[in-house]
Amino acid sequence: MPPTGAGLAPNRCATLNDVADGFEQRWLADMERYGDRRITELYGHDRLSSTWAVALPHGLPEHLVYLLVAGAAEGVVAGRPVTLRAGTLLWVPPRTPFRLHATGRRQPRLYRCRLAPGGPDDAAVRVIDDAWALREPMDALVTELGGRLAHRATRIRSLLVVLFSGAFRLSTTSGGLPPLPASDRRRLEEYADRHLADRPTVGDLAAVVGLSPDYFTRRFRATFGTAPRHWLVRQRVRRAMLLLEETDEPVGTVAARLGYPDVVLFSRQFAATTGASPRAWRRGRRP
Repeated sequence: MPPTGAGLAPNRCATLNDVADGFEQRWLADMERYGDRRITELYGHDRLSSTWAVALPHGLPEHLVYLLVAGAAEGVVAGRPVTLRAGTLLWVPPRTPFRLHATGRRQPRLYRCRLAPGGPDDAAVRVIDDAWALREPMDALVTELGGRLAHRATRIRSLLVVLFSGAFRLSTTSGGLPPLPASDRRRLEEYADRHLADRPTVGDLAAVVGLSPDYFTRRFRATFGTAPRHWLVRQRVRRAMLLLEETDEPVGTVAARLGYPDVVLFSRQFAATTGASPRAWRRGRRP
């Protein structure tokens, strides 16, 4: 384990483009070697109160990463104002003062991860908008950390590399099609939540935001980093994970509730997404 105690410059706020490639390479190498030992907390799809607020004038002893997937928040980080919308990733290094509070009427939902200090010591505050492509590695990390399946530590380290290399890539990507606006992303999320069992098509999703299927698919990839069909599978598997953890329903019943014609297809897609069969995943989540 490398020595802890990152000597961070106080009140430093920057975008990833302000940080040399050397930091990125050192950080990814650290995640590849020690990542599974660095995670101290990770919540997936955490639901917060509409009155949620946090104020830490001296910061945390750890790195804090938020990925907001619903609602909004704003505040001050390292002396500079920040606004978080659905799809925004916020990375706060250790001992960085910050305060945040929920805004609007909708409850914020986010992924919340803490990483022990160590490794590169020149981290800076980062705010990355339209970081939807990072939701999948976050989901996979939640699955691995909550289970006890084989090769767990190796997969956690690999997923942390995917997560942070994705963040670095998003910060430097330019050109191409613009991402879908926040209002369209919200409509797509809400539509999928209501119609997962109906097995909507790409054409159905495109109609929600008033675009042709071909153009919608390209804009969707620019926004979420994946194809609409794969995203729909992830949405179904995400719902299945909750049902398997929170209920005692048979796997076949869960599959039927999500519109699968048979349990074989459901099990195959679940395993391809999470790395475990539905039954093995449920066993791994329970004492």
